[in-house]
Amino acid sequence: MLKRALGVLVLVAIAAPSWAKSVDVIYKVKFLPEQNSARVTIKLEDGTAVPNLIFNFLSAQRYSDFTADGGWQLNDNRGEWQPAAGKNSLSYTVTITPENNKHASEKITKDWLVMKGDSLVPPIEAITMPKVSVVSRVQFELPKEWRSVETVWKRVGPNKFRIEDAQSGFNRPTGWIAAGKLGSRRAKLGETEVTIAAPVGQQVHRMDMMTLMTYVWPQLQAAFPRDPQKLLVVSARDGMQQQAQGLTQSIYLAADQALVAESGTSDLLKELVLSFTQLSSNADEQWISQGLAQFYSLELLMRSGGITPDRYQHSIQKWKEDTKQVNTLRGSLNEQKVERAALFFAELDKEIKARSKNEFNLDNVTRGLMRLDNITVKDVRDISENIVKGRLKIFESSLVK
Repeated sequence: MLKRALGVLVLVAIAAPSWAKSVDVIYKVKFLPEQNSARVTIKLEDGTAVPNLIFNFLSAQRYSDFTADGGWQLNDNRGEWQPAAGKNSLSYTVTITPENNKHASEKITKDWLVMKGDSLVPPIEAITMPKVSVVSRVQFELPKEWRSVETVWKRVGPNKFRIEDAQSGFNRPTGWIAAGKLGSRRAKLGETEVTIAAPVGQQVHRMDMMTLMTYVWPQLQAAFPRDPQKLLVVSARDGMQQQAQGLTQSIYLAADQALVAESGTSDLLKELVLSFTQLSSNADEQWISQGLAQFYSLELLMRSGGITPDRYQHSIQKWKEDTKQVNTLRGSLNEQKVERAALFFAELDKEIKARSKNEFNLDNVTRGLMRLDNITVKDVRDISENIVKGRLKIFESSLVK
């Protein structure tokens, strides 16, 4: 999801105008399956334009063998690069799959790779000079037998992509990446280029995924009017994590996950909702985005005709039975809290419809939240009660106090 994976803070002396000097940054990535690693080289065209970069290594033990032009210091999880004048480069090695990890979130084999671009280049704080804009590209060097690489970014050459993120000035390769001997399915849904990629031989049901997305997409767009330029779904089976996970314009879905669970909800649709809404909040109120996504994964399936109203009500009733012990939605989340949060939004949707005589529903609230950078329960309440022009009983619940 976009707002959940910004990853880069840029400090600029003044806003760069349209005629600002452009400085190229090239990320060169060489995958090394036999070494369970990748070698990353960051090439900076002009060191005087970007005199200081601070790398925030969230897991420092994964990174090693640093070489740099200019000054370089590494202290714990923090690396500081002070490029010299002219062309500069910084290189390091990234370990991809942790040892003895049977259900890894990232993996490289002799035939394929699935990993996060966020791991290749960690979050960066960069100071750029006035009137300087940075143009970022990533170039992948694949093993000889590998056929292709898929990312969320615009392809500008063989295994080369231009990184464009309106929310970041010093762009880096984020989102999911799949490479190697891949099978892919592509479609244009609305204005979005959708790719589903997975290693061959992993028994990934690419067409089933694309069919579900195609079926629900009109309802998704109607609820949350937004057209991402590109969306990548990656999947694998052998030794990979079972949990779905969304990153920048991309989703990981385990090959053996049911597209629609017995409960009527769908992890794929849930991650799509998170990707479209791009809601963010502090740690204490993450139940808002997660609960909305869980609710809509069921709601949108019903609206599209994928499940009947009776099945929908059965799922709502199951949430009620499974979450009787939940007494607060704040704090760390678990499955029961997310289901109770989804039930909260189902009840809010019902109350808004009743108060407005079906003129408004939860879609109107969510669209209002999508305009905010960091949402709180007060925002949910203010927008909801402004819509119905009065107080709503659901917000008197101890769950949100």
